[in-house]
Parts: sequence; structure tokens; C-alpha cells
Amino acid sequence: MIPFAATLVLVLSFMLAAAADARGEQSAQVFLSVEEKGILLVDLNQARKDPAAVVWSWQAAHSPQIPAEDRSLFNGYDESKPVLDGSALLVCSSWNGAVALVNRADKKCLFYAKCSGAHSAELIGKNLLAAALSNRAGELRLYRLNDPARPMLDAQPVWSMPFPWGHGVVHDPGRDRLFALNNNELLVLRVTDGPEPAAEVLSRHKLPNPGGHDLLRYDQRHLSVTVGRGAYLFDCDSQTFSPLPGLADQSDLKSVNRHPVTGQVMFTQATKGKVHANKLQWTDGTELPLPYEMLYKARWNVAER
Repeated sequence: MIPFAATLVLVLSFMLAAAADARGEQSAQVFLSVEEKGILLVDLNQARKDPAAVVWSWQAAHSPQIPAEDRSLFNGYDESKPVLDGSALLVCSSWNGAVALVNRADKKCLFYAKCSGAHSAELIGKNLLAAALSNRAGELRLYRLNDPARPMLDAQPVWSMPFPWGHGVVHDPGRDRLFALNNNELLVLRVTDGPEPAAEVLSRHKLPNPGGHDLLRYDQRHLSVTVGRGAYLFDCDSQTFSPLPGLADQSDLKSVNRHPVTGQVMFTQATKGKVHANKLQWTDGTELPLPYEMLYKARWNVAER
């Protein structure tokens, strides 16, 4: 008979191994925004053997809910965020301009809107969607997701404010704040829902360097912010910036994403002289070349809660 202590060790070892396997599986998949291909989900373990291997993909043509005449709005895919516990994906395109919410299981488009320069989007609860538009006449917009008077296909904004060169938007439900990034500032806003949704600017924070580009949750307290040269952490409590370790002196960072379980920090960086990347990189020095010339952003296949 196996002693109790030995049995307990075996059980704990099995549980730890199972947890490690789960973490490994969770950390192995990444969504790529590839402007010439669409949104690609790749398994990193497969991609290291076959860089062209794809687990799942989406283009506007895969969703019949998007009229044929509007599908070209999505040319130039530049953002994909897993949402709703991973069952759906937020997609943005800034070339012609559109944002969509796509059901992953059947690729059904649940929402789309024409947004010239759409560079980033975020769900606010289950009723609202925020979008940042990245052109000179850019805006920060709110869309309602459940208003029968405003169709969710070719939807119209219910609120907007001028926001030139808007590039990023993140909602923090715990703090009840919306963060929005443009070329020179990070704005902190409070969104109010109801018959007439709106957002109030509570504070404005000048970026350490100009060229605000990517904004994403880094951990429970910080946001990652990339600028023309460098990357920073924004402390949501003290509302201060500090250099992001390993990326503070890097230029042309298109996306930064820290895995919430493993802590791995993945990023995409434009090839010298271009605006796109052709490989994934990690702050530990690891690289994964990919067969795409127009890779833009990469996001872990983990939905934020």
C-alpha cells in the first residue's frame, strides 16, 4: 500500500502537471492582425514547425451579415481582441474604416459599423462599444449594442467627441473608467449608460513621448502604452507613467501584450523603413519569424474579464 504522504505527493504532482499543461495550452495561441490576410489564430507550437499553420481565420467575406459592398471597409485588418469570455472577437480596420464584433464559433457578424480610421475598440459591459478613430478628424465614439431602434449592422454612434489620431481604447470595469489614447495624450473618462450614453473626460495625461499607438491592459493595475519611441506602463491608480521593462528604448512598436497567466510579454515591431512587422517577439529575446509582410498587431487568445 502506498503511504498517504506519497499518495498526496502524487496527487499534487498530477494537479500541478495538469495546471501547467492548461497554462501551456492557454499561452500557445495568438491572434494576428495581418493586413493582407485578415485575422489569423495561430498555435505557437505549430507555427514553430510550420510558420504558415493557421487554427482559425476571419475576413469580412466570411460573414454574410456584412453586405458585399461594405466588405472592402475591412481591408487593412489592424486589431483583434478576444471578448465575451473568448466566444467573440472585436476586429478593427483603419485603412477604409470599420469595426466588427464577430462570433467565433460560426463567424457570424454580431455588430459592425463604418468608422473611418478605426484603430481600436472595446466593449463596455454588454450594452456599449467604444471605438477610437485614428485620422486627423478622428473621434472617440460610443455605440449601443442592444438598442432595437439602432440596428447593430451598419450601426450609428450614440455619442462622439473629437479625438484626432485616436489609436487606443481600454475599459476598466473595476475602476469604472475608460482610457483613450491619441498621438499626444492619454485620457481618463467616465462613461454613463442610459437613454443617452455619454463619456466625461476626468483627466488628461501628456505622453512621455509623442506618437501614442497601442493601448492595452498590462495587469490589474497598469496599462501598456507604446509611443513613437519606447513603451510605458501607466499606473491607473497613481496615474503616472514609468518605462516598460525591456521595451523602453524600442521604436515603432505596433503592439504589446502581456499574458495574464504566464506573464510572457509579446510584441510586434515594424521592420525598419516599414509600418508592418514580419515576426513575433518576446521581451526574453525569443523571436518567431512568420511568412507575412504586413503583420500589425498580435494578441494572446485570452479574453479579458
